[in-house]
Amino acid sequence: MPVLLQNKDDSSTVHRWSVGSLTYGKAALALLFCWLLWGDFAWSLKERAIFPSMQIMFRKVDASDFLTGLLLGTVPAAISLFLAPWIGSRSDRCRSKWGRRIPYLILPTPFIVLAMVGIAYAPEIGSALNHWLGAMSPGKSASTLCTLGALWLFFEVGTIVANTVFTGLVNDVVPHCFLGRFFSLFRALSLLAGIAFNFWIMGQVESHYRWIFIGIGLIYAVGMGTMCLNVREGNYPPPEPTSNNAISSIGEYLSRCFGNSYYLLFFAGSMLAAMALTPSYLFNIYYAKDLGMGMDSYGKCVAATYTISLIIAYPLGICVDRYHPLLLIIPALALNALVNLCGALFVTDASTLALAFVGQGVCAGLYWTIGASLAPMLLPKERFLEYASAMGLLVGLGTMLTHPLLGYFLDATGHQYRFLFWIAGGIAALSTIAFICLYRRFQQLGGRTGYCPPT
Repeated sequence: MPVLLQNKDDSSTVHRWSVGSLTYGKAALALLFCWLLWGDFAWSLKERAIFPSMQIMFRKVDASDFLTGLLLGTVPAAISLFLAPWIGSRSDRCRSKWGRRIPYLILPTPFIVLAMVGIAYAPEIGSALNHWLGAMSPGKSASTLCTLGALWLFFEVGTIVANTVFTGLVNDVVPHCFLGRFFSLFRALSLLAGIAFNFWIMGQVESHYRWIFIGIGLIYAVGMGTMCLNVREGNYPPPEPTSNNAISSIGEYLSRCFGNSYYLLFFAGSMLAAMALTPSYLFNIYYAKDLGMGMDSYGKCVAATYTISLIIAYPLGICVDRYHPLLLIIPALALNALVNLCGALFVTDASTLALAFVGQGVCAGLYWTIGASLAPMLLPKERFLEYASAMGLLVGLGTMLTHPLLGYFLDATGHQYRFLFWIAGGIAALSTIAFICLYRRFQQLGGRTGYCPPT
């Protein structure tokens, strides 16, 4: 809630909002939003563009569905299982003149950009590797695939570090009464980035991938760098003492984060929701190609999805601040299950597939917009990234298992992509049940007006 101050000169009321040691007036809060949203736009453009572009790059070198799922999903998730908790815990305990989040956002930026430039030249690097290996080379395509895989993992390590900390920065510097609306603006900018990429650029990836990767890398470097230079963190209390013994520290971490059934329920619901969204974003491009939909049409279909999500993003943010995200996320997941069921029953050609894609995308948008502020609302603030990384462990584990299993299943069934609707719908239904149970526990802990995170 804002703090109201009386102006001595004209008796007018001045609004101030506080979070930790930080206090903002209207102008300072607006400036904070602008810098964070600029950084988010650069981050979102990278997220929206690179993943589908890598799908196309892997298909160009004849990677199987199983290998695509392994490289794009399982291996990064496995890295995140170990890296994210360590980064989250270190960031929570970091005390520097730059704050506890900014150092972990700025340091991986050059590595991310270098990886994107490397991917832009992967075919040339693969060709040179093939020539250098000579008779020992597995072939030009295999050499290029190995190059792409290695650069992708290098890119993902930097991305995991930045993504782990980014929400923590928002949680530390944005007043909590604005989190719903702020994350809805976050979502809106992300959607604008997705609309621009899919409408104008997606159809050009196969022929102009080099300039696309280089351009997005430069935008990310400028956006993230200037945001980190202009956003200021507050002062934090000294970190709680922790054991110097690695085994004891791991035990304390596991006990704190997984010893409470309430948080376990939250983590499980989030894991199932992420698993429900996996089939569509991982294999939709291949399903579109299978039914004769061109990449330009597919990109415009996704752009239409983002446009709808953009229109409803800010009203959703207002509703989140008014009613709480936990109450709204339940019907969003239930709708996702219903849309996937309809897709399984009625998709027969490219036109009906386009409608199903739009429905899936809008439901996914509902979940991500509503759920963006859920962790900051439910988890303890001082150890936010530690608990958030524990949630990431389970989400990553679910993703790590889902991606290759889906790829193996599709390879074994002759690429029957229709089954993806059934799988996604069933998992979304399970996630809905988990969040219903979580909401009941939330009400017992005080609900919207009296909630205090259990420790």
